[in-house]
Amino acid sequence: MSRLAAAALALGSAAQAGQRLQEGAASHHFDGNFPPPSAQVELALETLTGRCLATADVFSGRRNPVWRLSARSLADLRARISRGNEPDADAQPIPGLGYRGVVIACQHRAGPRRVRVFCGEASWADSGAPIASVPGLDRDLLVASADRTARSLARGQRGRCFGARPG
Repeated sequence: MSRLAAAALALGSAAQAGQRLQEGAASHHFDGNFPPPSAQVELALETLTGRCLATADVFSGRRNPVWRLSARSLADLRARISRGNEPDADAQPIPGLGYRGVVIACQHRAGPRRVRVFCGEASWADSGAPIASVPGLDRDLLVASADRTARSLARGQRGRCFGARPG
């Protein structure tokens, strides 16, 4: 077999392996062809249980504010996501620097899972797959946090993501 044929065969095998990985990931919502929003919401509600930590993703080179979500905050988060709207196709992209949302990490029986809420849009933190549109959710998570820096972020972001000053 020529080197060119061997390389083509190897690339074909790699492409097939990548396809199989993508197909396996699709069952866990991690490819570009996302399941319908209702399936994403159900998976998010299943994920957002137990002990969860929230992180305000804002700093580079410094520790981000982290706080534990209380059972009450977690119940509110789940209720708001379950009542959320379809994901917004025109949602703001997450920037490379500055405020990048609140990331909620929960220990799940299938391993850790993370949901990101940025400018009212909930998505899977690792894949970016949309879950639901819940205006004001990240602002409310920041305002209710036990971390002073996180609370101050809600005031600082009001013109970019949050509209009017939080009540």
